[in-house]
Amino acid sequence: GSGSRAGYEAQADGHFETVKAHYTKMEGWLAHKGDATFFVVGDAPAAPDFHMWEMIDQQELSAKDLNRASPLEGFPLLAKFYAALRALPTLQEYFAGSMYALPLNNPQAAFF
Repeated sequence: GSGSRAGYEAQADGHFETVKAHYTKMEGWLAHKGDATFFVVGDAPAAPDFHMWEMIDQQELSAKDLNRASPLEGFPLLAKFYAALRALPTLQEYFAGSMYALPLNNPQAAFF
């Protein structure tokens, strides 16, 4: 099942196809927004930015675990968003700390 390593690996192809469909919508929103900031709704990070970033980060970690290419390939605006939020100086302490190293909270994250 999906709670096992074997289930996780067996379902990966379908999962990443679903991710691609969601990323297409998210990329479209960033393209539609079209301003100079990479944030989802404004000029500063807000709750939607952190939620979207965490969803992307979980997919990046999963792809890395499966030795697959980044799901962000082909989505340049999402890739820019992901990298830019990760690079914010005010978040570096979090990323270097123990809280970021905690296991994912997604039950399908059997790779952790």
